[in-house]
Amino acid sequence: QIKFMKDKYPDLKDLPLEEHLSKQESDKKPAVIESWQFETKQFRKIRLTYIDAGIGAQVYNSVWYPRHSYDAPILGLDFLAFGPKKVLAIADLQPLTQDEDYLKKYIDPLIPLRNKYEDLCGRMSGKFYEETNFFSKQLLFGRFDNDGPVMESLFPAFKEYLTHYTDMMDDLTPDESEEFQSKVAKLQKEYDVYSAEKDPAVGLFSTYWGKDWAEDFTHNFLFSESEAPKEE
Repeated sequence: QIKFMKDKYPDLKDLPLEEHLSKQESDKKPAVIESWQFETKQFRKIRLTYIDAGIGAQVYNSVWYPRHSYDAPILGLDFLAFGPKKVLAIADLQPLTQDEDYLKKYIDPLIPLRNKYEDLCGRMSGKFYEETNFFSKQLLFGRFDNDGPVMESLFPAFKEYLTHYTDMMDDLTPDESEEFQSKVAKLQKEYDVYSAEKDPAVGLFSTYWGKDWAEDFTHNFLFSESEAPKEE
C-alpha cells in the first residue's frame, strides 16, 4: 500500500509519530507492532498499522481521513489472520452520515464492485459495532477457514476499493468554507470517539502491550480526535 501511495501522491509526507507509538515489542508474548502515518493535499491523515505475532496473529489496518474540505467517507481496511484457519477481511467507505443523498453520492457507486465478490458480502457481528453507525451497506466482509482466498479475492477486492476511493477523491472539489470544514471536523471527531469506544482491537493491544499503552495508542494515534476516559 505504501508503494501505491507514493506512486499516486507525489506530495505524500510523513507525519511525526512518537517513537513509543511507532514501534513496540511485547514483553508478554512474542509480538511486535509498527505504525506509520502520512498526509497529502487531499488527506489530513493516512495511518497504517501492522502487528506480527507469528502464526497466532497477523493484523494489518489502514484508515484514510480526508481533509475537512471534503465530506467524503473515511476509508477503512482491515486484514486479520489468527492462525491459518481464522482469516477476516474488512473494507469499507465509512460514511460520515446516513443521509440518503450522501449515501447515493458516495456509497451506491460501490454496489457493482461489491457484487463481484460474493465471498466478501458477509455481515459483521453486532457484538462490537452497530452497522448503522459509520458503516455502509456496501462493506466488504469475509471470514474464512483457510488463507486460499487472500490472493484469489481479498487482494483484488481491496485494490479495487482503494482505487475507486482515490479516483473518487480526485473528482471532488474541496469546499474551503469555514462552515463546511467545521461540519466535517465534527463528524470525523464523532467517528473517532465512536471507534475508540467500540474497536475490539483495543483488547488485543492490552493483551500484548498492557492497558496503559493500549489506551495511549488508541487515543493518541488510532483515533486521535477521541479522549482517554478520565480516571476516577
